[in-house]
Amino acid sequence: MIRLATFFTLLAIIGCDEQSPQIALVDVTHRTGPIFVTTSGSTPPRSIVEVNGPGVCLFDADGDGDIDLFIANGATVDDPENGPGSRLFRNTLRETGTLTFVDMTEDAGIELRRWATSATAVDLTGDDEVDLYVTCIGPDVLLRNDGHGHFTDITAAAGIDVPGWSTCAAPGDIDCDGDLDLYIARYIDWDFSSPPPPTVTFRGEQVIAGPAGLPPQTDVLLINNGDGTFRDIDATAGIPPAFGLNAVMLDVDGDMQLEVLVGNDGMSNNLLVLPKTHAPRFRDEAKSRGFATNMSGAEQATMGLAVGDIDQSGTPDIISTNFSSDTNTLLITDGAYFVDRTNVVGLGPPTRSLLGWTTRLLDLDHDGDEDLITLNGHVYPNATQDTMASQWRQPALVQRRDGDRFTSIAFDHGWLSQRRVDRSAAFGDLDEDGDLDLITAELNGPVRVIENRAEHPTRRGIVLDLSNEPLSIGHRFTIKAGGEIQHRWHTPGTDFQGWSAPQIHFSIDSAGDLSVDGTGTYVISSP
Repeated sequence: MIRLATFFTLLAIIGCDEQSPQIALVDVTHRTGPIFVTTSGSTPPRSIVEVNGPGVCLFDADGDGDIDLFIANGATVDDPENGPGSRLFRNTLRETGTLTFVDMTEDAGIELRRWATSATAVDLTGDDEVDLYVTCIGPDVLLRNDGHGHFTDITAAAGIDVPGWSTCAAPGDIDCDGDLDLYIARYIDWDFSSPPPPTVTFRGEQVIAGPAGLPPQTDVLLINNGDGTFRDIDATAGIPPAFGLNAVMLDVDGDMQLEVLVGNDGMSNNLLVLPKTHAPRFRDEAKSRGFATNMSGAEQATMGLAVGDIDQSGTPDIISTNFSSDTNTLLITDGAYFVDRTNVVGLGPPTRSLLGWTTRLLDLDHDGDEDLITLNGHVYPNATQDTMASQWRQPALVQRRDGDRFTSIAFDHGWLSQRRVDRSAAFGDLDEDGDLDLITAELNGPVRVIENRAEHPTRRGIVLDLSNEPLSIGHRFTIKAGGEIQHRWHTPGTDFQGWSAPQIHFSIDSAGDLSVDGTGTYVISSP
């Protein structure tokens, strides 16, 4: 892998008043827009194709330096190719000084009305502009960006032919040749013209059928040819079809070679290694390395994946969100093997009644360690505490890091106290104040802009912009300040059907000196 000198932009450094550290996430959609309601079939959902919802994607679409918003929107079962359409919203912060989102879909030339599920925003064509790969229920779509926010469908010209039900596209330089490849996670072999029986019995209740009993799909690996085209190689040969809901390319063991972690729904997860000395065929090491299941050996319904350094070892730990009556799972790794430490750190019990989707480790209170936020909401509209020990509408869960444990925080007002049917979210410093905000999308519900108003009496936040370093995806960054060391991984696509802005957030002592180092692959230098 090529060694690079990465020059980053310190987007913002925030000073704080003399008051106690606090977590404050505030819904500001009424002020910023967009006023947009997503579409994912009918309300309430009547089949599994309607329950996963839309995708949120944050990136600089028009090249003006601030973060814009793309919503991968769905359609209806009766007309899956002609929905209300996906939408692109321009952030006017750099233009007007105010965070607002304005619909620029028509001006951008985007006419995507197929049932879209997620979007990945990276330079896939080698022209240093951020393109959009949109996964769909139906053929995926590649939109080329001209650098000014106008997009052209080049799917066929790029040699991309990925049919079926795709849930996410995980980019990374898997073959170490200097460009970005794509791993496409796919879900169920679904035919709108011949759907399966709509319901089954669960805990005495009639509920939406699937995915168990339905045919899973095989994932796809698209290798970048370096000339704007891709080839679908048989890298997944020997890996059985699965109900793929999430994937991330990640340097798990620090050898500068990316592995692929795949979260499957109700099946064992995958840890795929592409041997350097053989034909391009993945080897699944999930079972031998402890990633396939939880500590009880139980297969889980993995939706969201969060990557962080819980034990401060410099190796990436993984948190996954799962179905209700199960817990979310924390897997600690030494780079070689994963060990389930969910209950040891207090993550398990608060999540048992919840059904989690997007989750992310991030420093919400600027104290230097990573807290956890998870968006929740059931798939069964008839779920109640009495019938399923869970509810259809659920609040977001914030779990603050306190030493070696996580503490769940109860909120009695505002966005964090409200019950919703949340699905996708993406994170980024939308208002450029030195912390990570988020945009969420509810199932057949509104898109919300959530402002992070983090405050700490003695610390400040720093956001690193990695938009010019797409090859840093999947790799670790380390910051050193006054003897304090923090590790972060650049994994923008782990949010469920979401794509976060290409940014990494740290916090340091307000009076501390700052230096930043990479991990051998990337040498970070401040201006």
